[in-house]
Amino acid sequence: MEPSQKTLAQAIEEHQGKIVGFCVGWFLIVTIPSLIIVSSYNDECVDEYLINLETFLYVPSGIIIIFICIYGCSVNCSKMNIPCDGFIKIMNMISCILVLFFLNWGGIGFYIYCVEMDNECHQESISKMILSWCIIIYIGLLLLFSFIAYIICSNYNNNAGNLSQNENDPLIQSLV
Repeated sequence: MEPSQKTLAQAIEEHQGKIVGFCVGWFLIVTIPSLIIVSSYNDECVDEYLINLETFLYVPSGIIIIFICIYGCSVNCSKMNIPCDGFIKIMNMISCILVLFFLNWGGIGFYIYCVEMDNECHQESISKMILSWCIIIYIGLLLLFSFIAYIICSNYNNNAGNLSQNENDPLIQSLV
């Protein structure tokens, strides 16, 4: 393999800091207002819902804050030359699971907002926050997937004439 060529895994790893930085910023955009609104909520919407409205916002906000803290500590450990590569790989796998969780959680939020809430409840701040949370999370995940697709395509284009040298790249083989 020529020195200028990278495997797809190396290309994604090279941009991992940008991906994580984007995710942290994007999720904090939705987490902080969610916690502010849910902390001032006083049960204006009293119907029974699939998931309690406060719980709907507390759970993902708590998960995001805990994940950001743990991931930040592990990245700082690696910068201080403390061996934690295995832990960072585990955190990366957990982040993939969280993407699936947020896709499902957003779908549940849309269901609660569109099907279970009445028009009177739609006027309350917590219902607007639930709708905003779902929209912001879905847009963030769409942007994340787009960025990863961009990395894959740009790496593929950079190595287009040398596919024979990329035969051992497992990520390329899974796409072919």
